[in-house]
Amino acid sequence: MKKLDLDHLQELVLDTWWLVLLLGGGAIVLGTILLVYPAETILWLVRLLGGYWFVAGLVMVILALTKQAGTATLIRGVLGILVGLFVLGHPLLDISSAPMFLAYLLAVTGLIFGVVDIVSALQQPRSTTASAWSIAAEGVFSILISILLLAAPLLSVRVIVPLVAISGIIAGLSLVIISLSFRDPERSG
Repeated sequence: MKKLDLDHLQELVLDTWWLVLLLGGGAIVLGTILLVYPAETILWLVRLLGGYWFVAGLVMVILALTKQAGTATLIRGVLGILVGLFVLGHPLLDISSAPMFLAYLLAVTGLIFGVVDIVSALQQPRSTTASAWSIAAEGVFSILISILLLAAPLLSVRVIVPLVAISGIIAGLSLVIISLSFRDPERSG
């Protein structure tokens, strides 16, 4: 069995900052599309979020395992994979129940993601203060949206697309900031 070369693994991780950048860019694009075309998106939203959560979960698990990003990142990644698979496995939810289902799914997932993000931000080393603040801001925003969704799910069905869109844009911006903190200018140029 071949021995794992940790120096090579660290080099690989430093070279993959762009993967997190692409994930953030994808979230920004998805959020913008949802803001521009809200009426057409409710059914597609379920599918797109399922796919995004699955891919984001995979990326977070990979980051947690290769960069030793911590247990919080691993938990969020596994949860993202599981929720993404569930949503993708049930794409044809009754159109009348899809918005309500989505409101509750987003609320519960958002609460968990928010808490995990805040815990993750608190565990960040001092050298990554900008990353920690962006992670914490994403977590707080996620919790606030989740509370709104749980408090008034019927009302939130009307505003769910804009809330998800704004959340996606904020998450995307956070990921862009994080990816740029991973980037090593000496290696890139």
